[in-house]
Amino acid sequence: MIIRGRKGFAFIFSISPVALQHELTTISLDLTLRIGGNVRGYGITYNQASRNLCRFTEKRGVDLKKRFEGNVVMTIAIVLIVLVSQFRLIDGYVENYTDESIKRGAIVFATARGINALVSMAQSTTVEVGFIVSGSVSIGEILDPLNDLIERFSFIMTLVLSALVAIKILLLISAHDFFNYLIVVMGVFSIAVIYFNRRKEAEAVLKFFTIVVFIRFSLGIMVALNSVVDHAFLIGEVDTHEQNIEVFKDELELDSLDNVEIDFLKGLERKVESGVSSFLNLMVIFVLKSILLPLSFFFLLFSGVKLLWRSNILKIG
Repeated sequence: MIIRGRKGFAFIFSISPVALQHELTTISLDLTLRIGGNVRGYGITYNQASRNLCRFTEKRGVDLKKRFEGNVVMTIAIVLIVLVSQFRLIDGYVENYTDESIKRGAIVFATARGINALVSMAQSTTVEVGFIVSGSVSIGEILDPLNDLIERFSFIMTLVLSALVAIKILLLISAHDFFNYLIVVMGVFSIAVIYFNRRKEAEAVLKFFTIVVFIRFSLGIMVALNSVVDHAFLIGEVDTHEQNIEVFKDELELDSLDNVEIDFLKGLERKVESGVSSFLNLMVIFVLKSILLPLSFFFLLFSGVKLLWRSNILKIG
């Protein structure tokens, strides 16, 4: 290409494809500047510029592909959350487990109070023992350690039952239709801002959606995890110790205190020791599965949501 100007100036441009190297097009630009009778030539090769452009295009394509795949994954997750909320897939299970836990706790509490009443009635009973030197032994002295333990056990079970009832109420609140409708609305809104590529709005909307999901499902997941641990490790121990205290209550009848002998007192001491052991184990198990484990699982869920909040997962683009 020749461009002629005034006073003998002429610019000569030539652009030609030379070769394909590493899937890149090498383009050379030859510039010949003719000023009057003098000719000066300049050669400029745009290999590096072409290579940088191709790299930028490839990188941009990879970024767009990753963004699209991330948007698809996030959309699927939002849809699944909405479906689980609307069909209440875990609500029935956790409510039944909570009701069963309250029922079992109430039965154990009633059994403990019944034993406490029997022990209180038997504390004034004395037994004459001895052949050469006679004496008397108060049954209340043998039952006193068990009586003190049952008082503390009753207080602990009151806290346990209060915690279970509180969890039951919070589960009913979190499963209310208000939160189900709110999750649907925020889910649709979140998908919309994702695919319309509204980055500023998307981050805020997704964070608010995360808060709503946490309120809706955190207690249910907490109770579900707690039930897994309970059925895997604790329920067998609870059944055994519940049976022990039921047997102990049946044997501790006032009729059995008539015409007792030394052998009876020795047997009663062994039964009291077994009862103390069963009450201690039940106390620890109920505190663990009704208070400590739920709080631990809730803390883990809260920490996970907080980590998600601070990460780049909720950022679009």
